[in-house]
Amino acid sequence: MASIDVVATYTSIPIDSALQCTETLLRNQNNTEIEVQEIIKLLEFCLSNNVFQFEDIYYIQKNGLVMGNPLSPILADIVMNHFETHIKAFRS
Repeated sequence: MASIDVVATYTSIPIDSALQCTETLLRNQNNTEIEVQEIIKLLEFCLSNNVFQFEDIYYIQKNGLVMGNPLSPILADIVMNHFETHIKAFRS
């Protein structure tokens, strides 16, 4: 039995990893009329243009998924599912 604890889940997931895992999932599902590459481009745009304000200064978050972005929980689930699937395959 193994236990995995993730610290700072959203901000710990690199955007590139989230995009790769999502692309893999979409290609395996193959049930969308929209091109997979178009979905990935849209996700990349949404994830790479996150601005926040702290003490009257604006910042762009460059690394990790953003807290408060509606896409972050979905993408975190996709990445963790991908990770768990590969860990199970490695153990077998």
